[in-house]
Formats: sequence, structure tokens, C-alpha cells
Amino acid sequence: MASLGDRRRDERHGVHARPGAGQRRGLQPHNFGRDRDTLKSAELEVDRSRESMHETERGVRFQVIQTVFNFKTRQDLLDVAQRSVESCESVLSLVRGRKSSRADVASAEIDLLNARNILIQSQTAYSQALWDLNLVLGDPIGHPYRVKSEVKFIKFRMTLDDVLSVYRQNAPAIHDARKTYEQRQAELRIAEKNALPLPVLQFSGFNFGYNFTSVGTFPNRDPGNVNFSLGLALSIPIIGDGGFLFQRALRQAEVRVEAAEVDLRNAANVNEVRARGLYTTLLQLEYAVDLNQRIFKQSSDVFEASLSALQNRSLYNRLDLKNALEQLRTAELALTSSVLDHYNAKLELANLIGVDRFPEENL
Repeated sequence: MASLGDRRRDERHGVHARPGAGQRRGLQPHNFGRDRDTLKSAELEVDRSRESMHETERGVRFQVIQTVFNFKTRQDLLDVAQRSVESCESVLSLVRGRKSSRADVASAEIDLLNARNILIQSQTAYSQALWDLNLVLGDPIGHPYRVKSEVKFIKFRMTLDDVLSVYRQNAPAIHDARKTYEQRQAELRIAEKNALPLPVLQFSGFNFGYNFTSVGTFPNRDPGNVNFSLGLALSIPIIGDGGFLFQRALRQAEVRVEAAEVDLRNAANVNEVRARGLYTTLLQLEYAVDLNQRIFKQSSDVFEASLSALQNRSLYNRLDLKNALEQLRTAELALTSSVLDHYNAKLELANLIGVDRFPEENL
């Protein structure tokens, strides 16, 4: 290493040194498709995100529909309870207007109290449904609505085989599990190639430097040197997660593939059981709706006949009228609730198998 005195002597004699400069680069000419697998893994992740966003949008839409129709049903049930109170008040007025026993009057008063109790319960359920709808729609709590759209009862037209076929093609759970499995396979291929000896092309170029000696006012420059070199090396991972000695990353990728394969089978089997169960539930609810429709019609006829007999002052049985009123109220409540349950079951099935609508029906 030159001392300070040496440098000063060089400067006095006009000898000037300039440091050398150079550039070195490494290039991997072939990595056995590792970049392609990395791109494939990224594309699968993007696809999963897009499908997840689509399923979220569908779920939110179904939630809004379900909340609206739940509110509509509570609104209808509140109207039913109010009509029941009015009917009990009319019956009590008719009973009091006739020469009825105290027992008949007391019984009519009890019916009215029971009807008012049901009305209070219906008002509570209506308020809760209203608040739920306020939250979903983003309106202030207590903001009133009057929904006019009816919950239509439409029988389910798909067979079980059709449902399962659509499920296997479109089910969000299966799609996500399958793409996760494919992504884990791509990650395994990346880990395998990270553990391979890979060729590396190295080159260095334009290494140069020069000295010059001043003679008078004109420097006498040394031409220096310029060189370019090219070499081929082999990169071999020895230690670390991807090395020959510690291949933890490779084994971890293999375990992830095995776990994703198990998740794919489980997602297909578990959700297929749910689809079968929902289909069976739909058929049972359709039978319940048909039955409740017949019961409601017959109960309406019986109540009208009993009320007409009371108004015409003909012979009547007080217990028959009471039973007719209770049957009518129960039948209307059961019919309204069963129609909503049937519709909600269709929404749940549609969300499970990944469809926005069923044939000939908008949800």
C-alpha cells in the first residue's frame, strides 16, 4: 500500500493513477420451467380471488333477498295477528249482544286476550325483522318499509340427479378446493426445481483501468486494458430449505399437496350430503305447503259458516266457533311460515351448488 510520501512523490513527477472499473453479471439460461410454474401458481391465486368475490356477491344478494322476504313474512304474520284480534273482538261483541252465559262471555274474553298476546309477540318479531332489514340496506334503525312483493310458492322442478350434476360442476367449495390443489401442485414443482442443480451463465466485461503521466500540459495516457470474459457455472443447493442436506421446503410442499387432495375429497363429499339433505327438505316443505293450503281453505270455510250462524242467531255451539277461529289463525300462520321456509331452502341450495337461479325461476 503506497504511503502518503509515495503519493506525493508520484504527484511531483506527474504520475496519476485511475482506479479500474468493471461489470459482472450472472444469467440462468434454463430453470426447467420454474418460472412457468410460478406464473401458474399466481394465476390460480387470482382465479380463486375472483371466484371468491363472485361468491361473496351472490351470498350478499341472497342475504338481502332472504332478509326482505323474512320481513315481508313478519309483516304478513303481524297482519294475521291483527285480524285475529279484530275477529275475537267481533265475536265477543256478538256474544255480549245475545243472552249468553257468563261462561261464554268469559271464554270469548279469554280468546281475545290470547289473540292480543299473539299480536304482541308478532309485533316483537316484526320489529326485529325490520331492524335486520335496516342493517342490510344501510338505513337508520327503525326506518319503516312496506314490502308489497309476495313470497311466491313455486315448486322445485329439478330432479336430484340434476341437482348433483350442477353441484359437481359449479359448487364454489369444490372449485376453490380444486384450484387450491392445483396451486399446491405448482408449488411442489417449484420446490422440486429449487432443489435441482441449475446451470448459471456468468460473464464479466469491460474491466478497464489506466494511468497517465503529465508531460508539460499534455498528459501521456497509458491505454489501460479492456477485457470481456464468459463462463458457465453449475449452481448446486447444498444447505438451506431447498438444499440436498436440508430439504424441508420440498417435504413441506409435498405435505401441502397431500392435504389439499384430502380437502378436495372432503369438500366434494360433505357438501354433496348437504345438497341431498336440502333437496329432501325441499320436497318435505312442498308437501307441508300443499297441506297447509288445504287446511287454510277448509278452516276459512268452517269459520265463515260458524260466524254466519252466530250473526243469524241460529243454533250454534260456542266451542265450535272458538275452535274454528283458532284453526283459522293457526292455519294462516303455518301456511305463511311454510312458504317462507320453502323459499329459504331454495336460496340455501342455490348458494351451495353455485347457481344464481333455478330453471324457470328467478330467486
